[in-house]
Amino acid sequence: MTPKPSLPQLSLTQIVERIFAFRQITPIDRQLLHRAVLDRKSLTPAEYQLIQQLQDALHRGKIWIADESSRS
Repeated sequence: MTPKPSLPQLSLTQIVERIFAFRQITPIDRQLLHRAVLDRKSLTPAEYQLIQQLQDALHRGKIWIADESSRS
């Protein structure tokens, strides 16, 4: 079994800014986002707003959802 490489420690803001900059969310972005949100007891109002903006962009189709099968 090959060990998984460790993911960098990025702030929620950095992760969301990266997603918006590339207009896509990759599997690694999803892992980073998941870890950034679940490692906290609560979100600040600003962080909650970032998550809302990301969700809105996803629903509007402004962010492309990349998956493992799209890597060729």
